Amino acid sequence: MNPILEKIQKAIEDKVPPKLKMRYNKTVIAGEKMMFGKTHDKMALVSNPEALKDIPETVSRGVAGLMFVLFNRSNETLPLEVLIFAGVNLAIKALDFAERGKGAVVDKEVIDETFKKLTEQIFDKLGITKEQMAEAIAKGKQEINSSKGSK
Repeated sequence: MNPILEKIQKAIEDKVPPKLKMRYNKTVIAGEKMMFGKTHDKMALVSNPEALKDIPETVSRGVAGLMFVLFNRSNETLPLEVLIFAGVNLAIKALDFAERGKGAVVDKEVIDETFKKLTEQIFDKLGITKEQMAEAIAKGKQEINSSKGSK
């Protein structure tokens, strides 16, 4: 596996909170079965040579769609953290497949663009706007700063 992808995968797995680890593992396994199972030949990277021209778009669109399917199958109970962590893990697997199986160049720029698009597309599918996301980040930063000040 590409050393950059390997490093990111380890970092993601280390960041999954213990209380979500089982849910995360089950989500990744379900995603892998859907990506690489019997319908593997329908995956855009396999069936459409044009898909290799824009790897970040192809991978992020495919994985975001997959995560939305898994979210719906969970009766919309899959936590956002699990969706994002598992989505990144599955994107890593798809990027690795594109590189090793299809000869695509997967460098830092491709990886960064893929993850940026992936999170945007997951949030979009869940109806979370960029404004809501920015607001949540600002609120989180404020809470962190206020907790630092109270110590």
